[in-house]
Amino acid sequence: MAHTGSAWRIATLRPGVDPIGNLARALNASDVFGGSTSDGSLGPALFTETTLRRGPLGLIEVSAQNRLSPDENLLVLVDQFEELFRFARVAPHTALDDRSAFVKLLLEAAHHSTPNIYIVLTMRTVSRVA
Repeated sequence: MAHTGSAWRIATLRPGVDPIGNLARALNASDVFGGSTSDGSLGPALFTETTLRRGPLGLIEVSAQNRLSPDENLLVLVDQFEELFRFARVAPHTALDDRSAFVKLLLEAAHHSTPNIYIVLTMRTVSRVA
């Protein structure tokens, strides 16, 4: 990563029960892609979420739509990644498809060479289920 430079946009989120929606809101933070509106409406976040839900290249598409320049990097920090598994037990109504689609978004972005998207996951210890 030494060649990546110092221009970083950092989207931080916890997956919770709505991982794709939470990712969309994190990407629309004023210091990332700045899609938040002054009146607090969710328009830009909903547009971003729709793009993310189109398919596994959604995060790459959102980055391209927001014109991430070649010398900029996007860091997506998913804090408490284990929530994907914990909420699956607590809230089984949360669609497996949403959790799976979220993971696919992250994997595709991490494996794609452009734009410069980096993914960091943090995980706390997950207790075993008997």
